[in-house]
Amino acid sequence: MAGRSAGGRSSERNISGQEIIEAHTIEMPNVKTVEYHTATQHTSYTAGPLKQMLDQNVLEIRQEIERGVNELKVDFHNQVQSIHISIPSQGASGSSISSTVGTLWKSMRPQSDPAEEEIERLGVKCRKLKTEIGDLREDNEKLKRERGRWEREQKSIIYQDSEENARREQAIKRSKEAEARSAHLEQQNKKLAEQAAKFRSIILNQTSSSGEAIDDSRITTPFIDIRGQIQRIVFKHYSPVQKPRPLSASATQKQREFFDFWEQGLSQAQLKNRTRAVIFELLNENLLSHPCFGLDDFEPAGQLESALAGFEVALGSVSQGHESEIIEWRTRTIKCARLLNAPESTRPEKVAELIWSFMAPILPPKTPAYADAYEDLRELLLRLCTCTLNLTLLMRGCKDNFKCETPKAGQDFADEDAEAQVSERVGSQDAEGSKIAFALAGAIVKYPENRPEDRVILEKAHVVVKD
Repeated sequence: MAGRSAGGRSSERNISGQEIIEAHTIEMPNVKTVEYHTATQHTSYTAGPLKQMLDQNVLEIRQEIERGVNELKVDFHNQVQSIHISIPSQGASGSSISSTVGTLWKSMRPQSDPAEEEIERLGVKCRKLKTEIGDLREDNEKLKRERGRWEREQKSIIYQDSEENARREQAIKRSKEAEARSAHLEQQNKKLAEQAAKFRSIILNQTSSSGEAIDDSRITTPFIDIRGQIQRIVFKHYSPVQKPRPLSASATQKQREFFDFWEQGLSQAQLKNRTRAVIFELLNENLLSHPCFGLDDFEPAGQLESALAGFEVALGSVSQGHESEIIEWRTRTIKCARLLNAPESTRPEKVAELIWSFMAPILPPKTPAYADAYEDLRELLLRLCTCTLNLTLLMRGCKDNFKCETPKAGQDFADEDAEAQVSERVGSQDAEGSKIAFALAGAIVKYPENRPEDRVILEKAHVVVKD
């Protein structure tokens, strides 16, 4: 084995000064030949100390290389011997030999260069950076496209805003022009209304020399106030919590029917509504629908007032086809009655006392603590009746025929004639198709002088409906 190892060594040839080692060839049985070539180029040196120094360095390098080669040869020789020894002793297969040789080959491979590794690492990093640059370029292109789209949208919005502003300015301009035209037309309408009123006054004065031609609001406004006064009086002084005192033997049938409601288990709200209704009914019977001329106190017995009222009632029984003549007589009579300068009528006091006596059973006993309340109630009732008399004389002195008409209980409810204030029905609160339970207040109706067949409702009746 030692002889084979010695025979396997290649000859070594030294070239002094110029070529250090030309080649080393190692041969092994069944092993691929491995050659290492190490050479240096011929170098020309300049004379002098520099040449000596370089020669010395070359010599040192050559010696160092020779030592390294010798060590490599010894190491390689030892490994070859180990291979040959292991083959007969273990009887290993060819694959074991190949594996050992492969391991040996790997150990003999030249070590990797750090510079090459750094270059490779930088190359990888460069390729990665190129990839990132490509991605950034794609993102930049996307951003450019997005920016272009955004700029186009901004231009579109700006254009739309400019158009909207232009339309808005045009609308404002048209609105101002319309307001100016409306103000001008309103001025013209006002002038025309004044002229029409003058012409109407002239025509009416030529048509009839008696009575007054007044605006409808002069009738409806005090009527609405009277309706509100009744409600305030009831809520302030006539509490349904107070159980009625026993009625006297002189109580009227209307009074007995009214206070019978307290025995029917009605709620306080229902009793208050019926109190409002009965007070309005007393006002209507004794003032609004009564033939008043304002001469109650012209003479102590009031015979003239009673006679005129009786005469008007008698004319009413034969009024068919003679309504205009009767209205003419009534308006002229009221106008002439004012010429008498009769004392102020005491009729409001009489009607106020009538209402007081009618409602007395539910008033609390008169005590010092309740004295002020009694006085306040009397003043309110007197004011109510005075306002009602003034409205009555105003209505009766007009050329147009004004009436207070109260719908009857059980009558079908009609929205054009009445307003349902309260429903006592079970179920739906819709008043259409209901029956009228009673009226809280009547309606003010106008029959024009020039069209007496027309029925104009100026103020609807307030009613309570039920099934």
